[in-house]
Amino acid sequence: MTTGAEGMNLNEPEGMDRNDAEGTNVSARAGTERVGTNRDGAEGTSANIVIEGDVPAPRERVWELWTTPEGIGRWWAPEGFRTEVEQLDLVPGGTLLYTMTAVDEAQVDFMRQHGMPLTTRSRKTFTEVEPPFRLAYSSLIDFVPGHEPYEHLTRVDLTPSSDVEGATHVTMHVEPLHDREWTDRLVTGRMNELENLVRVVDEG
Repeated sequence: MTTGAEGMNLNEPEGMDRNDAEGTNVSARAGTERVGTNRDGAEGTSANIVIEGDVPAPRERVWELWTTPEGIGRWWAPEGFRTEVEQLDLVPGGTLLYTMTAVDEAQVDFMRQHGMPLTTRSRKTFTEVEPPFRLAYSSLIDFVPGHEPYEHLTRVDLTPSSDVEGATHVTMHVEPLHDREWTDRLVTGRMNELENLVRVVDEG
């Protein structure tokens, strides 16, 4: 899988239910999916997408991995990429600035062949910060060719798992992007991120 800004899958979208190597289920669904007009006035998905799964760690540990430079650097980058946090101000209205760089040879070759930069810089603005229960942020979507930049909202809720003792159930509520294709790419990338988080916790 090759990814770009926001950890987005740039290949064909994959299935929306997966199990990682440890058997932890990660799934995505539309809450009340309907087809209507999106932010461009074109037909597309207008309901929020829900991505969820269990992480085998207490909420405090998951929160730490989601809200510190050290934690973000360990799991936000997909395989073959490195994430470095430049700025993190964890308050409502605060900013997260980070870069994602292709470091694996295969990923570097792909990015160069398609005229894409090896390093992309992303910005998020926190809208809700309620440790260790809820985190919400707006992401600047400025990397879509031929499309004006816009803001995109994600909300993360952390609750005790009802299925796995001592685990945390992660629920991401994600706004759709401007069309179905880019929304599918975003969802696949976010599912991959959640699987990475599970692996980081398993590694200790």
